[in-house]
Amino acid sequence: MPRRRRRRPRRSWEQRVARNLVTYLVGGFVIVVLIVWIEPLLTGLFTFLSENWFSISLIAVGVTTIYVYVRRRYHLRKRLQLRTLDEFMALTSTQFELAVADLLRDLDYRDVQRTGGSGDLQADITCRNKKGQFIVVQCKHYNRGNRIGSPDIQTFIGMIYGHHRADFGIFVTTSDFSQAAIDLAEQQEIRLINSEELVRLVECADRRNERTPMHDHWPFFLGVALLVAGLGSLYGSVFLGPALKAMVNPKASPTPMALAPATIASTPEPAFTPLAMVTREPVLLPTAAVAPTLSSSSIKNQADAIERIKREGYSAFIPPPFSDEGPLRVFLGLKIGTADGYNQRAFFFLNDDYLGTDTLNPSAGIRLLVRTPDTVTLSYVLYRPNDGMCCPTGGSATVRYHWNGTRLVPLDPIPSDDWNAPLSRR
Repeated sequence: MPRRRRRRPRRSWEQRVARNLVTYLVGGFVIVVLIVWIEPLLTGLFTFLSENWFSISLIAVGVTTIYVYVRRRYHLRKRLQLRTLDEFMALTSTQFELAVADLLRDLDYRDVQRTGGSGDLQADITCRNKKGQFIVVQCKHYNRGNRIGSPDIQTFIGMIYGHHRADFGIFVTTSDFSQAAIDLAEQQEIRLINSEELVRLVECADRRNERTPMHDHWPFFLGVALLVAGLGSLYGSVFLGPALKAMVNPKASPTPMALAPATIASTPEPAFTPLAMVTREPVLLPTAAVAPTLSSSSIKNQADAIERIKREGYSAFIPPPFSDEGPLRVFLGLKIGTADGYNQRAFFFLNDDYLGTDTLNPSAGIRLLVRTPDTVTLSYVLYRPNDGMCCPTGGSATVRYHWNGTRLVPLDPIPSDDWNAPLSRR
């Protein structure tokens, strides 16, 4: 005797409401978190698309053109594999319909679509000829001895004219038609294609493609040209645009000027000693103006330097080897308590003395490129005014800091930290 399945107890109305409420609350919370998380990314993406819409349009049109060309060539090569009746007979009904659709495309029929399947109402394929007339095609994958009779043609005629409202129809089969079916099709202007006619049309399509091997290659070259133009335009606008803008309008970027040395301070060192204030004319303090709180003999290793940076409220997140690098050394620091990772400064050391930071205000992103005994090269991430913090589109600016024997001077313009500037380090 089979065991009876125990029915689960039906949940009460209150239980269902509570379960749905918890589901909606959890789902809403997840959606809000996702929106908050990807909002900067979407903002940066929309800004990038709006600034480079022309280049992206060229790329999209080029890729689409190449895809259409490759798809057409794929169908042509696939159809060219079918040349004899035996090869058509080896197909399934669905494959036969697809092969007939490819053959119609090769014969210059337009808007060819396969609609066959259950409930197709005698319309396996629909297309249009050069005159724009709407045509319905019926495909029958029958054995050679199974002829198409007059009842099949009558049903086909009634459906294409009564239901599909077609201009005329085509009936394709791998077998043959009875004489009654042929007479009825001639009266109703229905084109019949039997096995012999099908092979003849295949040979005709093959000869046309052999005579004009390059007739449909122009979409590929057009797509490649559009794609190259779009990529070149995008590269120019993203990478070369800021440099060209700076060359045309030098006022857009800060230019260092030689200023008189600052007065030597006799007071203790402040919380930090900026080497270059982020103005249009960077101001540098001479080394003599710096009076390190720690003794000169106390900063002789990496641990002492990290501790000195920590006293400024920063943590060294990329500590380079402190020794055997020459007299000029640099650390990159991140503001303690910063969760987004954008509050960064560079800290300079000369032998055993702490010099100061690269700028008065922190930068969003700094990268150490090159170190020599007397020069340090830093790279600053650049933002456009509408960029999100996650998605800078301004490229980067390289600044070399050189020790000239008396003070550290920037050899290149320091980017502005003004958010409204065309390009800023924020």
